[in-house]
Amino acid sequence: MSTPILSGGLSPLLLASEATLLEDLQGSLQAIATLRARASAEAQVTLQTLARRFPETALVLSGGGALGFFHLGVARALFAAGVMPKVVAGASMGAMIAGGLATRTEVELAEGFRDPSWIERHGLRWHGPRELWRRRSLCCPEKMGEVVRRNIGDHTFKEAHQRTGRILAIAVTSARPGHPVRLLSHESAPHTSIPQAALASGAIPAFFPRVELDGEHYLDGSFGADVPIERLTRSFGVGHFVVSQVNAFALPFLAAGRIAGARLLGRWARHTAGSAAHHTGLVLRPTPFGTPLHLLGALGRQNYRGDLTITPDLRPGLLTRVMANPSLAELRLLIEAGAEAAAKSVPILERRQRLRLALLDGLTAGAAAVSVPA
Repeated sequence: MSTPILSGGLSPLLLASEATLLEDLQGSLQAIATLRARASAEAQVTLQTLARRFPETALVLSGGGALGFFHLGVARALFAAGVMPKVVAGASMGAMIAGGLATRTEVELAEGFRDPSWIERHGLRWHGPRELWRRRSLCCPEKMGEVVRRNIGDHTFKEAHQRTGRILAIAVTSARPGHPVRLLSHESAPHTSIPQAALASGAIPAFFPRVELDGEHYLDGSFGADVPIERLTRSFGVGHFVVSQVNAFALPFLAAGRIAGARLLGRWARHTAGSAAHHTGLVLRPTPFGTPLHLLGALGRQNYRGDLTITPDLRPGLLTRVMANPSLAELRLLIEAGAEAAAKSVPILERRQRLRLALLDGLTAGAAAVSVPA
């Protein structure tokens, strides 16, 4: 049903060479672990540093409205295979799904994946003309807030990290043009409510009002960083990214990228249009058109891919369901599509996990085995 886009086009030959490399490396590391030769203090520190710095993998969940339930299927497949990353990040709807994943223990995740009927899906309540005029938003934020809290639970970032050991990062975009995207986590915002952060990350202009956090107003995180790769690298040393991508803006470009030559052309067109919108927004900043153009420019100039990018099939009518409350049948279909797409990436993640564990075990044991000269 769905096909993952594997950045870099990993070939069967390359995958076979990875397996051989893993075997050779494990043998070398075992030799290091049993080494009893005398070594300098500098050598010991080098081994320990290498063991600590092998880059983490992050699961990054894009925005995408109701299509974001696809992320649950991706997470289910990775969890079932034992390769669910410790770092989970999200923007917009991806932040709401990431929040639900990072606040649950292993036992709770297993139970939740077994039957998704417990998930509250009716977060969109449209305003009538009178409320629309009075509140300047198409949807009711109170209803969405109630649903998000029921699905995530009322935890702070610090509480969730202590409870599950997972690192949760939520991207929010400053409502002030020119101000950077903020990545909320147990380090940068330990006492911030996760449901409130997720609501801020999903505050789509015109649909939901801006959300205030710590005296600053924020809106949809996808406008600033749908896939916050650089920030995750700086904050948590992440060096490998599994992206579940259902952003309605990005999907057509990613689908076109599967055609030879179209990927480069599509990227050029997107960046050109984004830059034009960005600079026009700067010129028109004092007018009502400045902020919308600035946000459109940010959308066009972003990166929407990871080292592994998993997307759904772009079927007719799929994008029309972005701003709709899915039925239980639609929820199950989206989850199954995500699980099927992610299953094709599981062998790659399993090999990488074995390599990482071999490095960590071998280098740490090797560092402990060597002795410092008297």
